[in-house]
Amino acid sequence: MDLALRPSRQNTSAVVVSYFPDESLLDHLDAILDEVSEVLLVDNASTGETRRVVEAAGLKQGVSLHQNQENLGLGAALNTGFRWAAAQGYSFVMTFDQDTHPLKGLLETYARIYDVVDNQSVGCVGANYRDPHTGAQLISEGQCVGKSFAPVDLLITSGTLVPIPLFERAGGYREDYFVDLTDHEMCLRTQSLGYHHYVSVPVGLIHSLGFPTIHTFMGFHWIAYNYSPLRYYYMARNFMLMFPMRRCEGGGGNWGLSMVIPVVRRLLTFMLSESSKIKKVYAMVLGILHAILGKTGRLESQILNRRGLDR
Repeated sequence: MDLALRPSRQNTSAVVVSYFPDESLLDHLDAILDEVSEVLLVDNASTGETRRVVEAAGLKQGVSLHQNQENLGLGAALNTGFRWAAAQGYSFVMTFDQDTHPLKGLLETYARIYDVVDNQSVGCVGANYRDPHTGAQLISEGQCVGKSFAPVDLLITSGTLVPIPLFERAGGYREDYFVDLTDHEMCLRTQSLGYHHYVSVPVGLIHSLGFPTIHTFMGFHWIAYNYSPLRYYYMARNFMLMFPMRRCEGGGGNWGLSMVIPVVRRLLTFMLSESSKIKKVYAMVLGILHAILGKTGRLESQILNRRGLDR
């Protein structure tokens, strides 16, 4: 195996994207710095007390800070981070949300995947995660028994290891998605270039999706994620934009069709459990309409304010 293609602390950096973070960001950065040589913190125009948290984070040894003057979205922030990492001579980047805490040894777990597969075709590698609020895991106990990793179509941004040559060949992340599904779109697009993505089965991250709450009714249990109406707008719009894309694992086929049942299940939990239903339904319908019209990018502030979609 070419050791230059095996991730290590020396050839790996991290990019963390922040937007109005709390002080837990400082602890998460310490954990990330245990895994990699350097971190670039890309902040999307945090203000007030959260700006002071960001500036304190930028003073940490091993952390560089890039502050955008406006919220440019997740894709633009990640692209900034990858260009910085390439300029510093790194071969890999681990990407993180501001609220994710990696467990010690995560990078070595990823490196062991490179030891046993054809590392020329390895795309992105991510980790199983546990939600600190609900205890739920991406891969629950009983799944993938006896396996240390598994092939997947999709990975979330947080904790994902990306080779810089893959980033460069793909042309970077789509900035016009702005936030939701930016990571999923990158995974499917790079699969079409011949890369294969993997997830490590042992829990490697403490990470939460949205603002989860557990609900029970007549013996049924489910988790509601309680995203804002604005996030539902981006989810619906970008889902529709991605619908025609194809997946490679699990028999292949159309990605959008494979997601119909999970999306219907998510909508049912949303209708049963979440507040601001009318605003969220409006946001999703608007997102679908904008996808049909080919409208991408950041939703204009006047629409947010008029409809209250940011709350």
